[in-house]
Amino acid sequence: MTLFTNKTFDDFWNLYDKKVGKVNTLKEWKKLKPLEIERIFEHLPSYIKTRERQYRKDPERYLKHKIFMDEIETELKKMNAVKIHEFVKKEEKKEPVWKPNEDEDWNKLKKDINKLAKNWAIR
Repeated sequence: MTLFTNKTFDDFWNLYDKKVGKVNTLKEWKKLKPLEIERIFEHLPSYIKTRERQYRKDPERYLKHKIFMDEIETELKKMNAVKIHEFVKKEEKKEPVWKPNEDEDWNKLKKDINKLAKNWAIR
């Protein structure tokens, strides 16, 4: 226990709920600064909520690698990523707005692009 927090190793151990390597985890715990302990208890509820128990780091590694300093990918971010992915897939299925084969100016544009490319290649 410190002046800054009343959180103990046992509080962490019980909250983390992945009971492996207690001795080594306690050694890592003793190396922590009070502000790091505060950060752990801010971070841990979200970490537990977003990771299934089997995919969480062992508690020793959580402390040793300072996972508590990482940003948590929130459910909102995940949902936005899924929505964007679905939108892109939907848009890919639509017909393209611009159809180069039907565009009268396509051949002229193609010639201009080739001319520019040659000019830049010379320089």
